[in-house]
Amino acid sequence: MNRTFSKRRIVLTAALAVLAIIYIVQVWSSSRTGIKIVKTEGEPSEITITKGMDSENEIHLVKDSSGNWTLGSKKYPADENTVSAIINSLKEIKILGTAASLSGDGSRYGLDDASKIIVTASDSSKTLITLVVGKNTSTGNQSYVQLDGKNTVLLANKALHSLFDTNENAIRSRRVYSLSPAEISSVKVSGKNGSFTVKKENASQNAAGDENAPLPTTWLLEKTESYADEKISSEKVSAWVSTISSVNVAAWADEVYPGKKEDEPIAEITLLAGGKEYSLSIVYEEEISETESKYLCESNQTPYRFYISAYTAGNVKKTLKDLAD
Repeated sequence: MNRTFSKRRIVLTAALAVLAIIYIVQVWSSSRTGIKIVKTEGEPSEITITKGMDSENEIHLVKDSSGNWTLGSKKYPADENTVSAIINSLKEIKILGTAASLSGDGSRYGLDDASKIIVTASDSSKTLITLVVGKNTSTGNQSYVQLDGKNTVLLANKALHSLFDTNENAIRSRRVYSLSPAEISSVKVSGKNGSFTVKKENASQNAAGDENAPLPTTWLLEKTESYADEKISSEKVSAWVSTISSVNVAAWADEVYPGKKEDEPIAEITLLAGGKEYSLSIVYEEEISETESKYLCESNQTPYRFYISAYTAGNVKKTLKDLAD
C-alpha cells in the first residue's frame, strides 16, 4: 500500500517537473520570439537616411513651414507617397523576434559598416527613433534590424531594406503640375505651325432645364486672322485637356544642359486655371533612334529642366487640325 502510494507520488512529482520545464521553455521561447509592436511617439519633421558609412550620399528629408517635405540642400519637392511609406514604416514596426545578439561584424545580416542603412527620424527637439536596417530575409518579406543603438538583431515583418535602399532621385517628386480638367478655362498652344487659343464656355442651363444636372462644356476657338473660320470639336478638346491637365516628368535633367536651346520653343502650352497660368515648353528635341526621341522641357512651375514621355510631347505638340470638328 505504501509502495503504491510512493510510486504515485514519484510519478506525480515527475509529471509536475516536466510541466515546469515545459513552462519555463515556453516563457523563454516567447520572450525570444514573441511578436512586439514598436511605436514611435510623435510626428517626425526631419528624416535622415545614410547607406553604410557614406555621409556624402546621405538623404535628408525636412518638412517645411507649409507642411511639405523637401529633399536635400536644394530643397527639391519630395514625392508624397514615398515619404508617407517611409513615415508609416517608422511609426510602427512589427518585431517578430530576436535573430541574434550581434558580436561580429554583422555581415551575415547585412549590418556591417559597409552594408547597413541608418535611418533617424526626429522632430524639432529630439530624436524619435534610430533604426539600423540590414538585408531582407531569404523570403523577402522580412528584414534584419537594430533599434536605438542596441546590439540585438531583430526580425522585422517588412522588407525594410527594399524601402530604404534608395536615392534622392527616387524620392524626388516627378510632378510638374496637377490640375482638375474642370478648373481649366483656356489653353494656348504655340509652335512652329503657328499658335491658337481655345476657351471654355459653360452653358447657363442644360437643354432639359434641369438646374441640378451637370452643365455641358463648350470649347470655342478664339478668333484670330489665321483661324477665323476654323471649327473645333468640343469633345476632342475636352479629351485633350484631360491629358494635359496633369504632367509628370519622365526624368529630371542635369542643371547644365550641353545641348542647343532654341530661341523659340518647339512647342508650348499655357493653361489658365483659377486665374493662374501653368506653362510647359519643349525647348529641345533629341533624336535617340529612328523611332525614339528625348524631349527636354521647362515649366513656370519648377526652376529645373526635365524630360517628358513621347506621349506627353505629342499632346503638347497638338495642332488645330487634330482638334477639328
